[in-house]
Amino acid sequence: MRTVVFGCAILSNESKASYVWLLRSFLEAMKGKQPKSVTTDGDLAMKSAVSIVFPDAHHRLCSWHLLRNATVRVGRPGFLRKFHLCLMGDLEVDEFETIWTDNVADHELEDHLWIVEMYAKKHSWSNAHIRGKFFAGLKMTSRYNLREFVEHFQHYLEFMRRRELVADYKFAYGEPVVKTKLEAIEQFAATVYTREVFKLFREVLMLASNVRVVSTKRTSACVLFEVAMYCKQRSWAVSWAEEDDEFSCSCQWMESFGLPCVHMVGVLVYLNMTTIPKGLILDRWAKRTKQPRAPCDKTRVGEIPDAAYMSMHAAMLDDCRELVSLSCWFFEDYVDVKTRLAKERQSLRDKHRQRLGVPEEASRVSVRDPMRARYKGCGRRVVTS
Repeated sequence: MRTVVFGCAILSNESKASYVWLLRSFLEAMKGKQPKSVTTDGDLAMKSAVSIVFPDAHHRLCSWHLLRNATVRVGRPGFLRKFHLCLMGDLEVDEFETIWTDNVADHELEDHLWIVEMYAKKHSWSNAHIRGKFFAGLKMTSRYNLREFVEHFQHYLEFMRRRELVADYKFAYGEPVVKTKLEAIEQFAATVYTREVFKLFREVLMLASNVRVVSTKRTSACVLFEVAMYCKQRSWAVSWAEEDDEFSCSCQWMESFGLPCVHMVGVLVYLNMTTIPKGLILDRWAKRTKQPRAPCDKTRVGEIPDAAYMSMHAAMLDDCRELVSLSCWFFEDYVDVKTRLAKERQSLRDKHRQRLGVPEEASRVSVRDPMRARYKGCGRRVVTS
């Protein structure tokens, strides 16, 4: 999966009011489109702001912070192994309850405040309890402090944009090589999914040969398939509504991750289907979501497809490297080239502003130092004699 940055902000404090303002500003920028899920580090002010601005979003606690806190608060290797299983494991609710209860009892942590608090919040972090809620595989937040953010954000943003251009180029000028024996459905997936998502689907498709249909049952509304993996006792229920061509599975992988699970794909193969039903293809993973721009009569002068931009960008970088190398040999050349570059840079900025219809005043914004805010943390230490 590729990370897409829609926006970022640096706040002067971590108050509830600041977070509410930030999330409402984000919501306005996204034209009222609310996220389906939110992952945070568990900050109470942020949690409260999310519930106010995004009341329908599923809230998940960052797994990295949970594991770190478990190490700091408890720190027992035996407990941590079972805690990791409760956090990440593919468990049913009753399995989670059994493992959690035994783990807490084995280490005599029934009265541990952090353990009690985490159990009360289990619906925000346990895979067993958040199954069926869409998080697209996201389990943790980025771990950056302010200095790292300022130093690396612009560089990383440019890196992600370039990586997106490379992905668009590959999408426009190439198709993945078929690797499985299920060529028809694999080729169909290659035509509808983006390259990164297709790779994930192909891994699922490779496992589909391990799925066996134990039994089938036809009802008035759908066909029920009981399926199991090769040499596994556990079974799953897959339903297929023929009229609407809709599938669902008791594992709820589709609802959680947004891709058909191996049980569904196994049933597709069992039914000799050569295409993937529309209901199993999310728009966010589909090629049609972002088609490459094609030249047309309405294209503005100078507007070019992303692939051409990438080629021009690489060629310009080569020219600039040579220019820098030559101009730094003598000081007078350095001053001359730097002066001319400053003029050209300002000229291009003016041209871009005119083409985009941005007024000159909009580019001149005064940013003052924020008010000093008290950090969240342990505060000052009290020195005692």
